[in-house]
Amino acid sequence: MNKLNFIKADKPDCSNTTDSGKITVIVREFITTTLAEKIATALWNKPELADSIIRFNYDNKIKNDCFNVIALNETGDVVGRLFCIQNAEDAGLWYYGDLFVVPDYTGKRISKRLLETAEQALSDKWCHTLRCYVEPDNKESLRLQREYGFTECEYKTFNNLINSGQLMFEKPIVTFNAVAVTEKNGARYITDIFNENAHLLHSEIIPYSEWCSLISANDTDEKHFLIRKGAVPCGYLKINGLEDGNDGWISILAVSSAFQRKGIGKYAVSYAESFLKKQGKLCVKIHTTTDNYPARKLYEKCGYLLCNSTNTYTAKDKLTYFKQI
Repeated sequence: MNKLNFIKADKPDCSNTTDSGKITVIVREFITTTLAEKIATALWNKPELADSIIRFNYDNKIKNDCFNVIALNETGDVVGRLFCIQNAEDAGLWYYGDLFVVPDYTGKRISKRLLETAEQALSDKWCHTLRCYVEPDNKESLRLQREYGFTECEYKTFNNLINSGQLMFEKPIVTFNAVAVTEKNGARYITDIFNENAHLLHSEIIPYSEWCSLISANDTDEKHFLIRKGAVPCGYLKINGLEDGNDGWISILAVSSAFQRKGIGKYAVSYAESFLKKQGKLCVKIHTTTDNYPARKLYEKCGYLLCNSTNTYTAKDKLTYFKQI
């Protein structure tokens, strides 16, 4: 069983450190023996304990995923570090702990830089939530979590870590964004994403020229969105029913195969609900077909109920899901 805490490092031999100068923060999936020795020196002033650092990395790496975020001074000595571990059941949930900054370097916002660097790395790993545990009497760490946007949540376990009696904090990691498509440049991405999923949508291939016409028509009853990670398009969302009535529709939701099972569909549904609610809609409805099992599973997971089904005998039979917002 493993235990990660927020560690106050023993004061190392500072003959090779400096109070000022440039601090470099790096991410390492795999650490070298030399780096492990430097971490052990910073933590306990005992480089001979490097194997315990290596072993801890090994134990977590073979089970799920993990990485180190390390702060180095100008001479290459370790002056701070944290460790991140992926959850065994939810690949988008990560944990961070083992955070320390050596005493001579406190007050230099190194903890903040370590966390910011970890969050950047986690975003590339499709992380949606970062979790940590803190001893109830660790006032400094409690302040740190709240300052950096963590919220105390109901306690839950994480893998095989021993954290009983500690407080649990979580922070959402912004992974995706949505941008309205109003120009032909966006139509190229929509063409690729839609046509890749045309078979699941029981649709014919729609050429780029036709998408350009649809977008340039500026139909006030509908909106087209690209769901992106950073600036890279991953999915396509079309919303209808904007002009009349209390119901809004998710009329098309498609995700590029390279980005499926990463939480994009869930984000798109949530975004559509928020957008339609701002438009004064009271209900969101979605059409799909009986054989589109990924879509049906997504909608049901997002709280949608089956409204009706027509002729449930073939794969193409239409289903309607709805959700009050």
